Amino acid sequence: MKIVEANWQRELLNNLSKAGPVGQHTAEYLRRNQIQVAVVENGATNLWWKAKFTAAGPRIQPAMFLSRHLANMPPHSAWLMASIVHETQHLEQGFWTAFSVYGELDAWQVGFRFYQTLPGHRPLSAPVQQLLELPFSHDRSVLRQARDLINQRENEGSRLGRQVWWVLSRKKSYQNIYWIKLMPLNPLIGG
Repeated sequence: MKIVEANWQRELLNNLSKAGPVGQHTAEYLRRNQIQVAVVENGATNLWWKAKFTAAGPRIQPAMFLSRHLANMPPHSAWLMASIVHETQHLEQGFWTAFSVYGELDAWQVGFRFYQTLPGHRPLSAPVQQLLELPFSHDRSVLRQARDLINQRENEGSRLGRQVWWVLSRKKSYQNIYWIKLMPLNPLIGG
């Protein structure tokens, strides 16, 4: 793991600041909380956060981990900026909300709505369009729909057993599977 170049991160944050209220809020949150952005060398194509376990319970570390794929994108890339917005939403949610389908629905909706406002964005897939039409709610039927749409987009609609098989048979690494099927629908603990 290595910290990204200061100039690249500064340019990314400046681009976010100029990209409307959501981008500006994201950049301010990352600066105010001194969130480190690090590059991880693995086969993944995404971005994530890590948790640490403390006496007070699990906490999200003040860092984001970019795959080499994302780190190689220019700091004005619509996809990169939307990915940063998505993960920042999780940092703001806290561990228990971020680790739930409810938290994912929130982050996906905020991230993709932001993405649609950026120049150079591509058309959204049908599952993502349907996800954006869902109400943001704790309703279990809505969250099941969200889980299935995210799974369809990220994991070809596969069942959990098949996803585990992909890892065991080395067809995919665990970093390349969106483990939405393992998440509780609603946060297990508030906040």
